[in-house]
Amino acid sequence: MKSSIIILLLLLVSADPFATIAEMPENPDNDPDITLASNFLKNVIVPDKEDVGILPYKDVKIFQTSNPGELGSPLYMVRTYSNDTSEKVIDFYKENIPANWEYKDFYGTHYFWIGDENSAMMAQSPSIQISGADEFKKMWPEANTIITIYYK
Repeated sequence: MKSSIIILLLLLVSADPFATIAEMPENPDNDPDITLASNFLKNVIVPDKEDVGILPYKDVKIFQTSNPGELGSPLYMVRTYSNDTSEKVIDFYKENIPANWEYKDFYGTHYFWIGDENSAMMAQSPSIQISGADEFKKMWPEANTIITIYYK
């Protein structure tokens, strides 16, 4: 029993989390959007960097994750926000994503993907989606960019 606890502690200590979880937004007026965001946060499971296999942008905050089969995708998903502009985030991924990944600006949402473009657009193959954070400002006023990563 003692050795099992030690092994578990070593696994927890050796984990390299992808990012930290966003703070729970205040919701004094029971706003339904903030309630939904709070529910996302309650269910976040922080993945390891190694599991995601894609570098996280600096200082992002996780506010939603999903497992394969949830949200209509066969992949894991981690959704984060950054205080930086979309342009800075896009430049970071252009410099740090493997050369065999593709890039496209699709009506203001920026995609990086590997494999079939249509599959990536439908979250059926590994991809990174980068967009503005306007719809999340009431939860996290500091958010400027949303980064969604689908991975195996």
